[in-house]
Formats: sequence, C-alpha cells, structure tokens
Amino acid sequence: MILPMCLKPLKNSKCWRDAMSAQLEKLRKQREQLDARIKAAAARAKEQERKDRTRALILLGAALEQFVKRNPEARTALIGRLQLHIAEKDRVLVARFLAPSERPETHASE
Repeated sequence: MILPMCLKPLKNSKCWRDAMSAQLEKLRKQREQLDARIKAAAARAKEQERKDRTRALILLGAALEQFVKRNPEARTALIGRLQLHIAEKDRVLVARFLAPSERPETHASE
C-alpha cells in the first residue's frame, strides 16, 4: 500500500486514520465480491452435479431396460432385488415397466 505524503511522518494523524479506514472498506468490498463469486461457483458446481446425476440415472435406466429385454431369464431375479430399493407406491410401475412386452418395439424415427 502506498501512503500519501501526509501519512508517512504521522501515523496517528486523522489523515492516516482516514486512509486506513478507506483501505479497510476497500478490502471489505473485495471480500464481499469474492464471497459472492465463491457462492456462485459453488451453485454452478452443484447444479452441474445434479444434471450429471440425472443423466447417469437415465442412462442406467435405459441400460437396464435393454438388459431385461435381451435376458428374459434375469428379469424375475432383477425385479425381486430391485423392488427392495423402490418405494412401495412405485413398485407396480417399475414391475410393469420391467414386465415382458407383447407389443413390437417402436423407434422414435418411425
């Protein structure tokens, strides 16, 4: 920090105290700005983590769907094991989703 000429000889003068107060206020503002930047960066990181987790869950669900379609013998064992980790209100939906399908598979491009 560069001190004005009036501050060098008399550190206890009003001029020195005013300069120190101004310097402290400047540093407090910088700290507030840094705190805001840190908070914003943390929020962005949390949001990205949430998006990544959602994408991973969707991919896992799609992989599980393909697995049970290709391995009907594993379907029963999987349903039994998965049901333990699914809320009771959602078990029927999941069991229906993993149940063998009678209809032909359709693709979005058709």
